[in-house]
Amino acid sequence: MFRKLFRFFKPAPAPVVYTEEDRRIGLQKILSAVRAPLPTERELKMVEIVVLKYKDPEVETKCAVDVINNTEWPYKLVFYDNRPGTKNFSKIWNKLIRESTCDYVLVMDSDIFVPKLSPDWLTRMMRTFDDFSDCWVVVPRVNRTSCSQQWAQVAEEKQPTELTEPFAAQCVLYKKTVFEHVGYFDEEFLFYGQDSEWSHRAMKKGCTTYIRHDVLMDHGKHTSIGKAAKKGEFDRQLEGEYAQKLFEEKTRTV
Repeated sequence: MFRKLFRFFKPAPAPVVYTEEDRRIGLQKILSAVRAPLPTERELKMVEIVVLKYKDPEVETKCAVDVINNTEWPYKLVFYDNRPGTKNFSKIWNKLIRESTCDYVLVMDSDIFVPKLSPDWLTRMMRTFDDFSDCWVVVPRVNRTSCSQQWAQVAEEKQPTELTEPFAAQCVLYKKTVFEHVGYFDEEFLFYGQDSEWSHRAMKKGCTTYIRHDVLMDHGKHTSIGKAAKKGEFDRQLEGEYAQKLFEEKTRTV
């Protein structure tokens, strides 16, 4: 008890004694900081990270904590609460992308867990735009995904390569202007398929996507969907069949 009281009442450290010159220089630094303009998202090349949350706080918290702990590149994290909303991901993604104030938008599942790297995962992905002038979209490797080119169990230190097959948006970094060339996500899809259909459209329009082999994401594989399906809020089979049929119709070569 006495030790605790002693720590609580421990005297404050003695104030620093400044020379007149040190004080003048220090105050100049303070005034410079006060008067400095706020840098814009464009100047910072800030990335808006968009995550939809849905009734899975434990997983969603880990997703957010990993982003906060493991990201050095400037970012804005938007956790959009979709519980009272809609299962139509296209409508939500389109709304949030249009509202973004950043030139780069990253759409990420709430059960994607970003790795701790140096340089960090987002810095590596953003550098791809500088290294490849034809780059519009960047994806990492993912340990659970439907895209065979993206699938991996370990990261590899090698140069990014072009993606040549449709991909799912488990974690995708977009240059925002790409939506002016390709269009937004097709809102006829509900939960599945819109990301793959969009990537098919992007490839047809010549908007190149690159894979970062040195960034591997841990994907929880539809954690929220599984819980929602058990509660009868989501019909995996019928919604999957609907998406597959619509995808085939949309991508059929005439």
